[in-house]
Amino acid sequence: MTVEAIDYEVRKFLADQSTVNTIVEARLYPMMLPQNPVLPAITIQLTGTRGIDTHDDAGGIKISTLQIDSWGSTHTSVKLLAKAVRGVLNGYSGTLDTQAAQNIVFKNELDLFDPETEKYRVVQFWEVWHTLD
Repeated sequence: MTVEAIDYEVRKFLADQSTVNTIVEARLYPMMLPQNPVLPAITIQLTGTRGIDTHDDAGGIKISTLQIDSWGSTHTSVKLLAKAVRGVLNGYSGTLDTQAAQNIVFKNELDLFDPETEKYRVVQFWEVWHTLD
């Protein structure tokens, strides 16, 4: 694998899914929103990667944990976006951008509101089972 880490792969995959891209119109960002963002939008960050020990030395299998945040100006808009993300990713196995995912598993979700910026967000936590080149 080159510079395209698993978080990049998932971000590119989501951007290519019409159910998500119809809502965010390619506003998918690594880690944080830009200043004065157009909403709704998505941010994705890698929060950890661990290997799996196997008895048959299959090796190369990793589980990466991702945080995917759906951002919006209303609670309804972020809930709809989070639902679209969940519908596309949960249980997916196959090619993302250039790398294959054996399985993508939804782990948890929480709703947040930032009174300072007046932005709503749904934070989702995911596990991506994949091979690491």
